[in-house]
Amino acid sequence: INLLKKIDYSRFNVDLCVGVGNGVYFNQIPSSVNVRIIFKYWWSEKILIFLNRHVNAFMLNRLVARRKIKEDYEVGVSFIDGFYTDLMLSLGNQIIKTITWIHASYVSNINYFKYYHGKYLTRLVHERYNKLDTIVFVSEDCRSEFQRVFGHYPITKVIYNIIDPDEIKNKANEDKIVYKEFDKINIIALGNLYPVKAYDKLIYVARKLKDDNIHFKIRILGSGGQYNVLKNLINKLNVEDCVELMGFRLNPYP
Repeated sequence: INLLKKIDYSRFNVDLCVGVGNGVYFNQIPSSVNVRIIFKYWWSEKILIFLNRHVNAFMLNRLVARRKIKEDYEVGVSFIDGFYTDLMLSLGNQIIKTITWIHASYVSNINYFKYYHGKYLTRLVHERYNKLDTIVFVSEDCRSEFQRVFGHYPITKVIYNIIDPDEIKNKANEDKIVYKEFDKINIIALGNLYPVKAYDKLIYVARKLKDDNIHFKIRILGSGGQYNVLKNLINKLNVEDCVELMGFRLNPYP
């Protein structure tokens, strides 16, 4: 969304291809963007992702992609690397230059790393990454982990996630509620409640700070599968008074 908001639409025509037509930020897509919805149902997307992981589904990808995407493009970007990179590549000569954008840590995130071995790893190297013109990473560590798994490629770039300071300041002023506790050190953490985010370490640190009589409050903003695990850990370590799980906030900046 931040990238789409920064594009000069007097110079570029942009089609945004998404899996299914929903999501918490879907209504923030700029009106100048032509949205293409690939799948009618979320489960049909999941089935094709499963097939891509276990067999070479190139022809099926081609059939699905060309049913919705018929135009030719100078540049194609898979903004999240993975299945949609394969879907983009299946369009063949409809796209002159292809780019994938890697946000994940392919070693430290075990949910990714556990799949990257054997024939599947070999297929990804030959059928995905060898066919791309450019691979973009959101950090140097991200690139380093990728290279440990898949090797080195001629053209790679590191481009940090786009941040709009003015928009953040405006959003911060939308909510008049002040969460800051002025007699304590205030700490905030934002992100999905997934194991790779290591919020459990933060909660253990909270216990140590409390033992050292540090007056603080940690607020964790985000949702995900580890909510109950982290909630139980907070209770187990008796840090309910200084660690709070606040859930997902569409606008976290206040």
